[in-house]
Amino acid sequence: MGVPADILRDTYNMAIRAGQDLEPIFALRNTGRIWEVHDELQESVNNIKYTYYDYPDETENSSILPDAEVGPGTITRMRNTNELREEGRALHHCVAGYNVQCNRRTSIVYSVKMEDGERATLELNYYGRKVQLRGPCNGQPSRKLREFVDEWMAGPSKFQKSEETENEENVTCE
Repeated sequence: MGVPADILRDTYNMAIRAGQDLEPIFALRNTGRIWEVHDELQESVNNIKYTYYDYPDETENSSILPDAEVGPGTITRMRNTNELREEGRALHHCVAGYNVQCNRRTSIVYSVKMEDGERATLELNYYGRKVQLRGPCNGQPSRKLREFVDEWMAGPSKFQKSEETENEENVTCE
């Protein structure tokens, strides 16, 4: 089994952010070693002192789906640098490195939490299309979590703010 393309992309991008020479990254051929380098770099990336941003809300052309608190879990958009960094630390992956993309709104990142404790991080592109969904240590989330995210993405219009949560960030499904 090969390394997923998003892991290769992340490894390359993290090496750039960490100021590392890219030649050794390009020379990696062993799948296990690529994962090791990725994991080593994610620790560095999570500890970089990033410029703090409060990420912009909906822009003219971007698609930000509403947060959700429905049945089996919650989906909450990361709204600033600190939330992104905490998500990366909690799940031991490199999402903190998406700080600039989130501020530019080329990536929209959500934290997914299931009522059974399972967690994952979802990245959407500018148009609201799924780029990646990763669990702890970039693991594959369960089928239940993946289906929950897919259902939310397929029907965000059914997620409406309830009267009790009108001033809160989460929304409920009618």
